[in-house]
Amino acid sequence: MGPAEASESEPKLRSEIVFWTAVVLAWVGGAWLRFRDLGGPSFWLDEILHLRIARALSEQSLLSLLAGVEEIGGGTENGLLYYSLLHLGDRLVPGEVGARLAPALIGTLTLPLMTFLCLRLGREHNADLLSGRPFSLSATIVFAISPLHVYFSREARPYYLLMTLALVLLLALLEAKSRTGLAWAWSGCLLATFVGAHSIPLLASFAGATSLLAVGVLAASETPGLRPRLTRLLRSPLRHYLVAAALALAMSYLLYIARSEVNTPDRASAQTHVEMREAIGFQSPLSTRSRDRFVASMTTSGKPARPRERSWLLVAAATLGGLALVLGSRRDGLLSIGMFLLPAGLSFAALLTVGRWYGVRYTSVALPGFLVLTAAGLVACGALATRFSWCLRDRARTPGGANAKRSAPSLEYGFVGWLVTGLLLSLLVLPNFEAARDDPHGKINWRSIASFFDEIALEDEVILVPSDWPQISLGFYLEAMDRPTEFVRLWESADRGAREVAARSRGWLLTAGYRRSNQLRAWMRREFVHVLRRRQEGVALYFFPDFATFFETRYAAGRQGPLEDIFSNRGHRFEFGGGEAILQGSGWSFPERGPDRDFQWALGAEAEIGLPISNPRDATIRFSAQPLVYPGAPSQSVELWINDTRVGGIELSQGWSEHEVAVPASSWSDGANILYLRFANPQRPARVLKGSSDRRELAAAFDYLEVADSP
Repeated sequence: MGPAEASESEPKLRSEIVFWTAVVLAWVGGAWLRFRDLGGPSFWLDEILHLRIARALSEQSLLSLLAGVEEIGGGTENGLLYYSLLHLGDRLVPGEVGARLAPALIGTLTLPLMTFLCLRLGREHNADLLSGRPFSLSATIVFAISPLHVYFSREARPYYLLMTLALVLLLALLEAKSRTGLAWAWSGCLLATFVGAHSIPLLASFAGATSLLAVGVLAASETPGLRPRLTRLLRSPLRHYLVAAALALAMSYLLYIARSEVNTPDRASAQTHVEMREAIGFQSPLSTRSRDRFVASMTTSGKPARPRERSWLLVAAATLGGLALVLGSRRDGLLSIGMFLLPAGLSFAALLTVGRWYGVRYTSVALPGFLVLTAAGLVACGALATRFSWCLRDRARTPGGANAKRSAPSLEYGFVGWLVTGLLLSLLVLPNFEAARDDPHGKINWRSIASFFDEIALEDEVILVPSDWPQISLGFYLEAMDRPTEFVRLWESADRGAREVAARSRGWLLTAGYRRSNQLRAWMRREFVHVLRRRQEGVALYFFPDFATFFETRYAAGRQGPLEDIFSNRGHRFEFGGGEAILQGSGWSFPERGPDRDFQWALGAEAEIGLPISNPRDATIRFSAQPLVYPGAPSQSVELWINDTRVGGIELSQGWSEHEVAVPASSWSDGANILYLRFANPQRPARVLKGSSDRRELAAAFDYLEVADSP
């Protein structure tokens, strides 16, 4: 190599090193998001159910497993590949980490697959709107911090496999003229067959895209006549693609549809099923909320509350990316667009035909195609900026201005292109890092609920549950603690619940997950002591028969530790933000946020608060409260009772006001003390305030309440 060649190769080598360093850093960052605290979030219902099935695989023969893994109720929704990986991970590291090991590992390995796929796409575009290295690096970054991909790469469900196989099959389509593409196609179709029923839209999309390629082959043939054109098609590698797709679809039909009524299309029953689920809050696949959730899941997060403006800007970037890909290579561009639109459309169609409600997971297979288009759009913006900057420089440097004859533009993706693409990545994509990091930890923590229950519940106390959901979720972790607990299912019947409660002196009611109606939950909330509430999965834990029994029996059995810890850790102060629910008996609404403070309404004529005072002493109860105000309202007064002793009475003034009541040591019991707040004039806002629909019987709102030692 001569000196001139060496001087030319040095910048290229430096550029190559910088590029691959950036790519590897993106891989490492993506791996960190997928493996970080992998066992931290507890399992949720479906993970527990699937793990139980996976653990039972060793009891079945390989031949029977190849014919389909039988699930609960005889259904066959998930396949052998998924359960085998789940089983293997659990054998290596039992528990949450092991069950999620394969998703995290394969999810991480999907990042290099995206890198090389976009390098392959960029080969055709070096002289156009896309350049291989910027395109590949951008796509790797977008994919590495995609919240939806990170989420399913950390969950023991099969959707991570579908997203990986979506890239494998897109790569097969792009390499349809080579033997490598043939290997990708056969392996992708075979593996997808054993993932589960949700791979059918992906396989159908692959078959549809292959058919479009076949039509292109027929149309491009210069030989007239249908027979010669068909002969050419049958001699092309596409015949293998069509055979692979057809066999995979046929096997999937036999494994997951023919053997399972749940997955069998039935338009009449499907419509009834969707309407029933919509009535209790589930989303129809055709609803506006489903559309918003789909857009959010592709762009920012599975939660529509994320900034919508950024979501729609990323949709615009994906649209531009599709156009740029088509302009560079019509074939590659249409395939990339098709492997986003077809999986998304067919997934929605499948949900409608079998009567499923919409869930983000059902359309996750469309995510890789969308992210390819998004990265293409961001890089195309950089290329357009490069051209625009060249035009400005050329106009400034060329004598005669715009009328002067200019040389051909430099198509090198230079500093301006990298700068614009990097800026767009920083503004539109990098904010996804927060959601990618936090969303997997937003699950309900059944492990901590089980620990809490183990500390606070007595051995002979039963748990009444409306359905399987809370029993399976809580029971899994109680079983791991060797805590035997009796569950009684009420099957969402309040009448059955009333009979079971009447037959027992005390116990618990636990509700979570889906429900056919709100009847049982409303009965629990209306009649019993609300001990614990979590927004995720609608978890609510109640105690019966009453708050006094709850407090007294905990102290009698030496289980008062959690009660005293909560009270002391808060400085003997209630902030009414929801964290003290276990110390609040009947007569309280839910925490609310005002313009300057959080508060909670006391309901009806009496509200209860448990005060775990372990050593009786002279104390002062201070609180801030505001009565319900309306035209002609009588004055609101409140009497304070400790157990059976009246310790004071106060008339509340309009607006927020602070009050205090002295409580002598003789008024306290040693431990199980209950403060009763008794109100004179509770009222329903719907009756006295024009335009109000609030039918709660409100007495006074409380900002804080504390127990302080008297000086």
